[in-house]
Amino acid sequence: MMYLSRLWGAVPLRLFFIGISAVAILMLYSGVSAMVMSSRVANRVAEHVSTMLACGRSVVAAHQDLINDASKGDKGFTPAYVKKEMRAEFEKRVGLKLEDMEHQARETLQELMDAAEDVVRDQQDNINRLGVGFKGFIPAVFGRLTGMKFRYATGVSVRQVTYEPRNAYNRADAFEREMLKGYENGRFKPHLGYGWWTDDHTYRYIYPLYIEEACLQCHGQPAGALDIAGKPKEGYKQGDLRGAISVLIRTD
Repeated sequence: MMYLSRLWGAVPLRLFFIGISAVAILMLYSGVSAMVMSSRVANRVAEHVSTMLACGRSVVAAHQDLINDASKGDKGFTPAYVKKEMRAEFEKRVGLKLEDMEHQARETLQELMDAAEDVVRDQQDNINRLGVGFKGFIPAVFGRLTGMKFRYATGVSVRQVTYEPRNAYNRADAFEREMLKGYENGRFKPHLGYGWWTDDHTYRYIYPLYIEEACLQCHGQPAGALDIAGKPKEGYKQGDLRGAISVLIRTD
């Protein structure tokens, strides 16, 4: 744990272990499973988790016209359909079948797909509402809700981050802002993810997100014009860096 050596002399040993016990009880009853994995697989898991979430975002983005069709009720955009499309897109991008991956990576990805299924299941009434156009179920919302459910189930944090998010939950921290600058100034190669270790045995991984054609109706030009949700557009162009998927994994 970071700075533990400094705290050790300042906190009585008995109180330290009481604190550790309290944290363990809190995690047990909050439903969070602290997924601890070896350093050997942390990089691969982080890479795959970020790619899988990006695939889910792409599925939601590609179906925005369907989701926002006010004239259609049951749209067939079901949890099972989204999971199938996410997996197919993921396997296409990485060139590897899910069943061929090592156990911990495969299990972690299954948890992420299960979280995505839950999110789409929760949104079914909204998605299938007649007479309503814009539903608000956009890639960023899908990604945020899926990441929250996934963290609750596994203890692995996966967030969509940017400098000036529309939702404060997605605001990049100091580490993430520094990594985003690396893509902007050319220190990092575009479209590639990068991972780092921190002093407290936490692995952090950043996977860049770029503006796609489907993003432009909400985030495109002209800057300041109101989008379909009534919020001002940022003025992005296709291919601009929008932010990143940030993964944080505790390692043993």
